[in-house]
Amino acid sequence: MRALSFCLATWAFLASSAALAESMRCDQWVVDETATLEELVDKCGPPTSKTLRTEDVTTHDEATGKDEKVGTKTVERWLYRRMRSEPMVVHVVDGKIQSIERLQ
Repeated sequence: MRALSFCLATWAFLASSAALAESMRCDQWVVDETATLEELVDKCGPPTSKTLRTEDVTTHDEATGKDEKVGTKTVERWLYRRMRSEPMVVHVVDGKIQSIERLQ
């Protein structure tokens, strides 16, 4: 019984997480976070605007109790404003789509 409850709870969580994922329609195409940037631009065209920043990637060193820089990542925000639809933001990290969000 406990295993069944766990399975049902896990399924409910995964179903709700999937429901939160956004996609955007571009003419006859639907693009989601599994698309590549090339596919996104091919189907939706270039974004209306882009912002780009570089962030440090850190790890916590338990021995010293300090965070140490281990690299950097490039974070981009692509804004799409199209006629007759709500603005959409595509969050990109290191050249890969992380999420798509509808602006309200």
